[in-house]
Amino acid sequence: MPRQIFQDRPINPGASISQVAGRVVEVTIRGERSFTFSFDCIDKDATAKICAFFLGCAFVEVDEDEECGTCIYCDIPQ
Repeated sequence: MPRQIFQDRPINPGASISQVAGRVVEVTIRGERSFTFSFDCIDKDATAKICAFFLGCAFVEVDEDEECGTCIYCDIPQ
């Protein structure tokens, strides 16, 4: 059984971060509790949805660049 990180937030096991964002999102696992979500353009709406999803649960930093797109760095505390 997978460990649930967000104890007080119901998680739909079939949901993905792409469904949350409403677009295709590339996920890079940087560590046990560290992830980067990225897409090849600046999409303020998708970025806001991902940030809202992790609000109060993780430290989130956004890096947007016209040439490279968007990277959302997410670190989930212990």
